[in-house]
Amino acid sequence: LEPRTFREACDRLEAGGKRRYHWKADQPVDFNIHYHQGADVHFPVKREAMRGDGGTFTARAADDYCWMWTARTATTRVTGSVGK
Repeated sequence: LEPRTFREACDRLEAGGKRRYHWKADQPVDFNIHYHQGADVHFPVKREAMRGDGGTFTARAADDYCWMWTARTATTRVTGSVGK
């Protein structure tokens, strides 16, 4: 990722649907899992200045969810996966 840019991976989840995820970065990044309802954005998971994270996300409601990484001030390599 170039400085101040983002990448995201999005997937439709039904209520109770789960996705396992893990990732690591060589520089701190901001990370979140979010979904949109109209003009509003909701963040069930939101972390700042992380070099890695992981777990299992469970959707409370059916929606399109996005896992998003944002580089801060340095070019950053992020690796990992989001899967079932």
